[in-house]
Amino acid sequence: MMIATGEPQPAAAVLLLTATVKPGGTPSVGRADAATRLNDYREAFSKWLADESVESIVFCENSGYDVSTLAELVGRRDQRKRGVEFLSFDLREVNRGRGKGWGELRILNHIVDHSQLLASGRHFLKVTGRYYVRNAGKLLNYMGRREDVEIWCDLRRGMRFCDSRVFGGRVSFLARYICPRLDEVDEGNGVWLEHVLARAVLRAMSDGLTFSPLPYAPEIQGVSGTTNTRYRRSLGDRVLGRVRTAVKWYTWMGRLP
Repeated sequence: MMIATGEPQPAAAVLLLTATVKPGGTPSVGRADAATRLNDYREAFSKWLADESVESIVFCENSGYDVSTLAELVGRRDQRKRGVEFLSFDLREVNRGRGKGWGELRILNHIVDHSQLLASGRHFLKVTGRYYVRNAGKLLNYMGRREDVEIWCDLRRGMRFCDSRVFGGRVSFLARYICPRLDEVDEGNGVWLEHVLARAVLRAMSDGLTFSPLPYAPEIQGVSGTTNTRYRRSLGDRVLGRVRTAVKWYTWMGRLP
């Protein structure tokens, strides 16, 4: 199912929001109640609609849930009439033994194959759909000014792990390097989406694509679907996160953002 609302606007990056309203028996999901998860998506999506820095949004859900209830929010709260696209498909009949990361990568594959907004875009910023990123405007603004950078992400643990909650880059990077690695995700054997994303980044870099760490630490609002705990960061935590990000940026780029 696809629902398109508003009018697509020229955008430095298309915001991709991934969703699973009904996770069923998917392993490692601590927040599994469909009604609770739907409310999470509604709260986060309302905040994205109010964010003036976002020009185009693709919301994709993979449990076959009718996302028209979320689409109704656009008419009520999006005064700018920006381009918003809703995609929904059903993974319930597919073996989910590979874990929730596999299901999320299936979403990204579905977006690449079916999204009209992404097809007309140049860059993307992917955020887990139940989260809102308070400083997304700063991230999007910087991405728009750095057209030379093709990969934006947070590599960790000796570059073997990439934070899957927030990352971005050229649409071609998503289509050519990330999506083809779907079958590498196998959480039952200890291979998480985060490991596969890191592999994709390193392969792309070896092929000559330009990489940058995220210039600012994402300030995430929402509840973790894995641990069922709310992200709570004190002022001290936020300052420490900014310092760590600045150090990482300087290490990679030789200067501050």
